[in-house]
Amino acid sequence: MNTGLLSLKPALVLGAFICWWFRRGVFAPRTGLLGAQLLVAFIVESYAVYCAELRIPNLWLYDLYVPVEFTLLLGYVHGQLTQPWQRRSILPAWLILAVACALDLHAKYPEGFVSGAYITGSLVLVAAFLALLYDLALRVDVALHRQPLFWAHLGMALFFSGMVPLLGLWNKLVQENAHLAADLYAANHALFALRYGGILIACVVAGRLSSPGNP
Repeated sequence: MNTGLLSLKPALVLGAFICWWFRRGVFAPRTGLLGAQLLVAFIVESYAVYCAELRIPNLWLYDLYVPVEFTLLLGYVHGQLTQPWQRRSILPAWLILAVACALDLHAKYPEGFVSGAYITGSLVLVAAFLALLYDLALRVDVALHRQPLFWAHLGMALFFSGMVPLLGLWNKLVQENAHLAADLYAANHALFALRYGGILIACVVAGRLSSPGNP
C-alpha cells in the first residue's frame, strides 16, 4: 500500500475537523457527534499510517472503529432527520448494526474485516443521507450548491455507497486475490477525499454565506 498517499488521509480529516470547529453551528443539531466522529477518524487514520510504516497489522483497529463510527453518525443523522418516523427508525437500525457487528467479530476476528456490519451500516447511512438531501431540496428556495449541508451530506452518501461493494467484499477479495484487493483499495482514497472534502466545501460555503458582502 502507498504509505505516502495513506499519510494524506489524517491530514485531510484534521483539516475537516478544524473547519468544522469554526463552522460547527452549520451542522446543528447534534453537531458535536459529527465533530467526535472527525476526531476519532483522525486518531484512527493517524495510527493506521504508523502501523503501515512499521508493517504492523491494523485490521483490528478498523474492526473496532466501524461500530464507533456508525454509532456517532447515526446519532448525528437522528438529529438532522425531520420526520418522526424517520427518527424512530434509527434505533432499530442501530440494533441491527450491533448484532451484525457482534456476529462478524465472533466469526472473523482477528483475521477478517467486519464486512457484514459495514454493509448494514453503510446501507442505512446511504438511505439516511439521501433522505436528508431530498428534504433539503424541498425546504430551501435557493440553489442547492449554496447550501453547506448539501455538500457534507452528498459526500457522505457517495462515500458509503461506494464503500459497500469494496469493503463489503473485502474478506472474499483478500482470500481470492490479495493483489487485486490491494489495487481496488485505491478507490478508497478517492471516496475518502469525497467524504471529508465535502465537509471542507460545506465549511467554505458557510463562510461565504456569512460574509458581509453576501447577497
